Amino acid sequence: MSTAVNPNIAGLQPYNPGKPIEEVTRELGIADVVKLASNENPRGPSPFVRERIAAAANELSRYPDGSGYRLRHALARYHDIEPNRITLGNGSNDVLELAAKMALEPGLEGVMAEHGFVVYYLAVTGCGGRLVTVPARAYGCDTDGFADAVNDRTRIVFIANPNNPTGTWLTESELAGLLNRISKQVWVVLDEAYLEYVELPGYPDGRTLLDRYPNLIVTRTFSKIHGLASLRVGYALSSPFAADLMNRARQPFNVNSLALAAAEAALEDTDFVATSRAMNRDGMTFLAAGLDARGLKSIPSAGNFLCIDLGRDCRPVFQALLAEGVIVRPVAEYGLPTHIRVTIGLRDENSRFLEALEEVAVVGTGFIGACFARTAANQGLFSEIVGLDIDRSQARKALSLGIIDRVVDRVPDDAAAVLLAPPSDQVADWVCRLHNHPGVVFDVGSDKQPIVKAVRGRLQSLPARYVPSHPVCGSERSGPAEAVDDLFRGQTVILTPEPETDASATGVVQVMWRAVGADVRTMTVDDHDRTLAMTSHLPHLLAFAYVSAVEPEMLSCAGGGFRDFTRIAAASPALWEQIFRLNKKPLMASLRLFRQRVRELENAIRREDVEEVVGLLETAASRRREFDPG
Repeated sequence: MSTAVNPNIAGLQPYNPGKPIEEVTRELGIADVVKLASNENPRGPSPFVRERIAAAANELSRYPDGSGYRLRHALARYHDIEPNRITLGNGSNDVLELAAKMALEPGLEGVMAEHGFVVYYLAVTGCGGRLVTVPARAYGCDTDGFADAVNDRTRIVFIANPNNPTGTWLTESELAGLLNRISKQVWVVLDEAYLEYVELPGYPDGRTLLDRYPNLIVTRTFSKIHGLASLRVGYALSSPFAADLMNRARQPFNVNSLALAAAEAALEDTDFVATSRAMNRDGMTFLAAGLDARGLKSIPSAGNFLCIDLGRDCRPVFQALLAEGVIVRPVAEYGLPTHIRVTIGLRDENSRFLEALEEVAVVGTGFIGACFARTAANQGLFSEIVGLDIDRSQARKALSLGIIDRVVDRVPDDAAAVLLAPPSDQVADWVCRLHNHPGVVFDVGSDKQPIVKAVRGRLQSLPARYVPSHPVCGSERSGPAEAVDDLFRGQTVILTPEPETDASATGVVQVMWRAVGADVRTMTVDDHDRTLAMTSHLPHLLAFAYVSAVEPEMLSCAGGGFRDFTRIAAASPALWEQIFRLNKKPLMASLRLFRQRVRELENAIRREDVEEVVGLLETAASRRREFDPG
């Protein structure tokens, strides 16, 4: 018998916060990370607030004022309201949960709008309540549908104004009309976390509605425009009756001393708030214009963020932006699988985000290059994919097939990434030509040591933004017409970064290959070339030799084993001559080892040494089963 568990808690899906900077740095090795995921004020707290925090730090050994007397009275003066109508919380999330605890019992209902803040779901469900979600209208609150959803089982409704993550809002007349249709027996929580950013005419201030609607609870936070997200302090304005009940449910010392001091100071620094609001307005205008120029649309927003419709699954784009050191918020869990939410940052942060949406250039639009371009396009990894090829007819073919967006004569300077997929003997030349390119440069060449040696011979060292890579997923097919979007899925891509290679560039390339479905491994150049000589180059050499040794009239009798073994001999002779030549040294070493194993088996067979033959065959069979259990 298992230990008893509250089913309301067991059934919850935990809140998924925005990815922290430290995690991206740790996983991808990117030092310069921009976080635009959690709707924080990019300026941080004001200098005045920082001074108050520093002063309060002298009393960290003492418990905070459990009643929050100074902050509650400061809020009372700020809002012209009695202190006994204020409830302090560990962030506004805390007071949202307090309101739900006050209102709900198991089986009773709470109501929220589609695309609403996920904490409403957590608060209602955690109390054993049943959540009713009203379908959105134009990504916002459908006031008619909302009012109709309230019934005799409803005890609490949640209205976000502006809404997170869409940024939509209700005007004063729309909100008042909705409140008038909701029974006074039902608690109405008006979440105004982003109110201080709003600059719209006819926008309601929930504080002014409290006296008209005694069932109204208005929640605010210091996490957004005040820049105090890590200190977790928010509050509710309500009737004295509601405040008394929520304070009964409130945990003791739920707001710490630093948060109390910082929030009190933040109320005084009105200039900081005004400047932050103006910077947000300018940043939103800049970001919206940049998105429009890239053909991307966002939902009109009254907050400090934009919800952007990518028109495709948002997850690969999220991963690609991570690779560029930009953290945004995918909002599929909010019922918006093609959208990302982007916080308005500082000017250079907004620019960094827009630049991360730039194009990728594919040099060489043959089979491998075209497969990468097709998969990247389907995954939405880049806003544009351009291609160039010595054989311009091949590039034009890729364009006509919709694999690339444009044919170019040179690699664009602003390309975020450059994939080199020309013939192997041209890769080193391309790396040298692009040694000053600001984007990440990576290749698909199977012969790493010759490329590295040739580049070092010309440049003395490898360009820091060049990441040698090799997808181990060859095919007998060729040309863009044969391109598929699953070539790399489940296949291994080997990266061979050198000491000069920038760690962040390696992280970017890892994410891009993973985004197209590959399993990424890292090894030295020498280990790569020895591994590939034995597992790819030597099998091709043997297949070519084996087929050429078979008399033509025997081929009609060939069974499945012969066909499986020699399939790769149908690959391009010109391509493989080049690979054999460029990888001669490790290939010869592999061939010597193979001959040694063949001689061992040959001698055992000649001696009719059954035990040794079976042992050698069983060793090989066991290793093959380990490699491919199927």
